[in-house]
Amino acid sequence: MKKISVMLTSYNLVDYIDESISSVVNQEMPCDWELLIGDDGSDDGTLSKIQEWQTKYPDKIRYFVNERPQTQVKDGYRAAKNRASLLEKATGDYLIYLDGDDCWLGTEKLRTQFAILEAAENQDCSCCAHNIEAYVIPENRRYNWISEDMPSQKITLRKYWSYYYFHTNTLLFRKECKPLLLDSIYRNHLNDTFITFVVLQFGKVYYLNRVWARYNMTGNGLWTGHNTVYGYFRNMTLYDMERRIAPKLKFNSMRKHSSEIKYLHDHYKAEDKQSVEPILRPLDPEVFRVTCLLAMTENLTVSERIKKVYLYFVACCFLAVRLFQKKIIKKVRQA
Repeated sequence: MKKISVMLTSYNLVDYIDESISSVVNQEMPCDWELLIGDDGSDDGTLSKIQEWQTKYPDKIRYFVNERPQTQVKDGYRAAKNRASLLEKATGDYLIYLDGDDCWLGTEKLRTQFAILEAAENQDCSCCAHNIEAYVIPENRRYNWISEDMPSQKITLRKYWSYYYFHTNTLLFRKECKPLLLDSIYRNHLNDTFITFVVLQFGKVYYLNRVWARYNMTGNGLWTGHNTVYGYFRNMTLYDMERRIAPKLKFNSMRKHSSEIKYLHDHYKAEDKQSVEPILRPLDPEVFRVTCLLAMTENLTVSERIKKVYLYFVACCFLAVRLFQKKIIKKVRQA
């Protein structure tokens, strides 16, 4: 009998965790299932709520607690390591992540995605995704992440990487993707974008024009305020890994990350080093060449300076092309 593994991550999410877990257990499960919860050392009452749920579903829910050492040294990869740990423990034929401050909508999500991936005509797909509702909590504003005009369809890696982004909370994927995700180089970098990139190495994504999840934007995430440089450096580590996994798509990856390269070139200063040190410290310079190059601000060799100028030039060219394309599309729509 087939099995679905749901992997839920949490850290100090006492106000959200009940709704998140409830949205899982209320699914119309099409087969056997398990819910694995990785709590990253919460101290706000989140763990007590998780334990209550585990008591209700002792045969289905397992939880694991990652201790937080009392140290001043920040680990920039705790969230990704939590995801990797859950993936190692998962036993399902199909797998899906869910952030503990988000939730699924409706009860037919997993049943429908499972049926699609089981269908004989969809064996060329490694995963199934759908639309998601973004909820900007500080503004009490909601909107669909993807246009409702986008029809259900199969999408290749090259097309996806050039034009789309499907949130990982929506992505049910096959167990065949696990070994590459857990590779020693990649396992500590399992963020949303990179997970989808790896999964699509094994087949197309079947996109469903349905809104079956909610992404709660609390205003305390990575992409707020002074965290922009930190977030962009984290994304540059993904760029280095993308080039390593799929060298044929290196220009697509450059296009995707061009704004980040330009931003770091223009705004990253020596005084930012301390804030990004948790990301840069564990990196192997031979694997993460571009990331480490962009982090250098002094004592560069002539070769390194040339490489940085080249990166900046190519990034600016891609951004100029994207801007031109947007202007053409706007004129066509107005005509």
